[in-house]
Amino acid sequence: MNGAALHRHCAAHGKTTDEMLKFLSAPDGRSYLRPSIVRERLESEFAYVATSEQAGREFFRSVFGGKSDAPAPLRRSVDDLNFLPVEEPGAGALYVQCGDDLSSETTLLGMFVIPGEPIIFDYTSPENERSTLPLVERCAAVLGYRISAAD
Repeated sequence: MNGAALHRHCAAHGKTTDEMLKFLSAPDGRSYLRPSIVRERLESEFAYVATSEQAGREFFRSVFGGKSDAPAPLRRSVDDLNFLPVEEPGAGALYVQCGDDLSSETTLLGMFVIPGEPIIFDYTSPENERSTLPLVERCAAVLGYRISAAD
């Protein structure tokens, strides 16, 4: 996801990019892992991993087009995307929540995994963002991705 798409996502969810700066991207020249592979690798790294295909598809639609609560200027036409199978827009997209400590939501890391796009983190609060930084670093390591920031 380029910086413009990240800004659209943030605006669609009533957040500034300052509230959602970090994402994981594949190193230059490498393609993104399929969401199913991302899930498998996270399951090997964390004690707790939960996924939702529905939340992943809804996020996809809110950022890239289709039926969405986002205003029309924030949406892209699904026809512009060439990385999706013909079936349903957002097919394969996942929302993933992971962590090792289930005692509080601030210790769990949420993220959106869309085929062919960087992984976008979904922080519930500034405290959640601070407390999950070690989880972000572990995700980057297990996936072979780098931590990037919005343009």
